[in-house]
Formats: sequence, structure tokens, C-alpha cells
Amino acid sequence: MYTFRTWFHYKQNKDVVYAISPFAYFSNYKIIQKESDVNANPSNELRVSASLELQYELAKKFFIVDRTAIEYRMFEGTAENVLRLRNRLAARYDFNANFNASVGDEIFINVTGTDAQHLFDHDRLFANLSFKLSRSSKFDLGYIYISRLPKNNVEIIDESNFYLNYSFTILKTNPK
Repeated sequence: MYTFRTWFHYKQNKDVVYAISPFAYFSNYKIIQKESDVNANPSNELRVSASLELQYELAKKFFIVDRTAIEYRMFEGTAENVLRLRNRLAARYDFNANFNASVGDEIFINVTGTDAQHLFDHDRLFANLSFKLSRSSKFDLGYIYISRLPKNNVEIIDESNFYLNYSFTILKTNPK
């Protein structure tokens, strides 16, 4: 998968964050299940998303984070566009201001653009370490176990992924 995604975040306070992604581009290659999948062309899509994230401090430095989002997925070609809901529930421990660890689960449900058999899209169980290098950049290192039900399949496919993400934030400046 190759992706490019922009996000705009509005932090109402330390516990409430609104976000919108007005543009995202995804180029997805097939999961290789048979020899012919190796040479298959990728499917391309555009996405628009919005989310609300709430965090609850249960104890000093220990948080429950609940993120609910809606995405509209527009596929290239003849595939029907999909409206998808997603919800992530995680536990996070902040070791300090620059380093935290989290574990959680995120489920994806197709609301429109699919048949009743494919309302379930996928589920992600994850563990993540996050390192802030500065106020504007950070790395995430993690593992995700994914159970997915592709549109062209009737059986759930399980996969394991390790990831390394880099995020750069353009910070709002306050003129003096």
C-alpha cells in the first residue's frame, strides 16, 4: 500500500480532538494469495474522513482513548463507493511528554456500498510505541494483527503487520 493523507486537527481541550482529512490517496496492491496476484495492478481510491477523539484519564499517566470516525471511500473504476464507520478503543500509558505506549482494538464497518455479507470490513488489534522527536515530529513503531473481509471474498483473511510511521505537524503560531 502507498498512501498520502492530510489531516487537520482542532484540539478543544486536552481530552477532546476533532479531525478532518479532506484528501487522502491510497494505492492498494492485492494480498498475495495465488501466483497471479503478484502481477495484479493496484486499486486506487480517494478518501474523505472526519473523526472525534475523546480521552479519559483513569490514573496518573494512564488513559483510555476512544476515537470514532466516518470515511467516504471513492474507488477508481467500477467499484462502488463505500461509507465506512470505524471505532478505536485503546489504553495508553505516558512514560513522559515524549514517549508513550498503547494497546487497543479498532473495528471497521461498511454502512453503504456493500452487501449485507460484507458489513464487517476489518478489525485491528494493535500495540504501539510513540516517540516525539520535537514538537512537530514523531515516530510510531508498532504491530497490528488484522482480520479482514475483502469485498471479493467470503472468508476472513488474517495478517500480521509491523509498522514504522513518521508524522510531521505544521504547528499553529500565535502572532505577537
